[in-house]
Amino acid sequence: GYGGAKYSDLAVYAERLIQPHQYRALVSFVGNDVSGKPEDHTPDEVEQLVRYVVQVSHQHQPEAPVLLIEVTPTEKRFEVWPKIREVNARLREIALSTPHTYFIATAGHFLDPTGNPRNELFVDDRLHLNSDGYDLWSSLIRRRLDEVFRATSEFHAQQVAVE
Repeated sequence: GYGGAKYSDLAVYAERLIQPHQYRALVSFVGNDVSGKPEDHTPDEVEQLVRYVVQVSHQHQPEAPVLLIEVTPTEKRFEVWPKIREVNARLREIALSTPHTYFIATAGHFLDPTGNPRNELFVDDRLHLNSDGYDLWSSLIRRRLDEVFRATSEFHAQQVAVE
């Protein structure tokens, strides 16, 4: 893992970052493609970059699941939340349309009942999570990862039983 990345960074270095490793799953969170700056990527660009990263992983380890973590709503970037939501919708679509690819929904847990970011889960920069935010985030990721591992191991057990 490394911070401050964009999917364009990850795509450029995907082979170098992915291929040397053997892993049970690839879990990806990239939250800097849409930040309210002129150099932001469009949802279409992000989708193409993510699809490439997923393809590199699946070519390297076809059976290893890829999990895409939803971009978190933050007060600092809330003015571009509609565009971030579009990126999240594209991530979900990739997961729904690509075998061995899964979506980890997290955003709803970081919004209050009025639809605004829960500031008590962030440090003073209003962008990064505090310890409570990371506890919540990691529990959501862990839960989804466990679900995927259970489902894939059950599938493989059924396949072995049929053979």
